[in-house]
Amino acid sequence: MTYDCQIQTVDDSSVTLAIDHCAQMFAAAEPVTDAIGLTCEQIRATLAYDQRRFVSSRMSQVAIDANNKVAGVLLADDYAEHCTRDLYRPANKVIFSLLQDLNHIYQMRFRPSLKEGVTVHIAYLAVAPEHHRSGIGEALVRAALQCARNQAYQKALVESSSLGSQALFIGKLGFTECAQIVYRNYRFGGQRPFVNVSCTNEIVLSILKL
Repeated sequence: MTYDCQIQTVDDSSVTLAIDHCAQMFAAAEPVTDAIGLTCEQIRATLAYDQRRFVSSRMSQVAIDANNKVAGVLLADDYAEHCTRDLYRPANKVIFSLLQDLNHIYQMRFRPSLKEGVTVHIAYLAVAPEHHRSGIGEALVRAALQCARNQAYQKALVESSSLGSQALFIGKLGFTECAQIVYRNYRFGGQRPFVNVSCTNEIVLSILKL
């Protein structure tokens, strides 16, 4: 680990900073959201809609660097709540349809428990470019997983699309791939909205036993 940051659990005083950071990072560098034209404000609105869950889970994490700036954020919630919330707000219905289909594949194959308090869902992980390859992403995940263990969660689940995040979760942290969807083949409303996504081939759902 080479990062010089303090990692803290997200609370009411830090959740707005955490959401702003995630929205900015995903708007600037996430080709999947870019492919369907999601703006920073639309991403922020989606995150703000779910902020109560991200705080109440007591598993979301924020990394603050030596200059008192946000270096990275992980937002987490309970998988049971994630599966039952309203996903179809107009701006992001394509992405959430994709996520719903991916989770449906997982649920049909593995029949997981959908009770609250069983599976933690890692919803977002965003590290500032100047802190890439510093170990902050891994540290945020490990901190969130420890919080989940402290609350007696049994599993962790994440949907990841970039090769870097898949290498972190599956290659380094030991998550097991359980479901996947190839972006270029995904259809929504008779079209292929992600056909121009070139930096990654598929979105992967993976699980870790805690």
